[in-house]
Amino acid sequence: SGPGFEEADGTLASVERAIVSVDAALEVSPGDPIVRGEQARLLSVRAGITGDALHLRSALTAYRSLVDDDPHRATWQSGLGFAAAAVGDLATAEVALERAVSLDPLDAVAAAALARVREEVPG
Repeated sequence: SGPGFEEADGTLASVERAIVSVDAALEVSPGDPIVRGEQARLLSVRAGITGDALHLRSALTAYRSLVDDDPHRATWQSGLGFAAAAVGDLATAEVALERAVSLDPLDAVAAAALARVREEVPG
């Protein structure tokens, strides 16, 4: 996380506090890619904790916006891939994870996720 952000320890309460902190930073600097990346990451953590459909879609939307603005960041592509897989959008997940691995061939986590998604994609 960036300087001045509330640190999330993995509990829902701490993640919610961290999201509030990041949202406050975005009010000051709405386009800051580091803050937006942290927001997307935290939204994904929250979605992973709750499994709530709205939280899952919020994480997906945040990563989709980041990738739309800069498709050349591997971490954003992998975030999009994980978020898309979490909502069952395997086609988007596959494309994003392929791009993530292409951008960062040493990312074993993205490569393993891509293999799992490919096993689930029909056809």
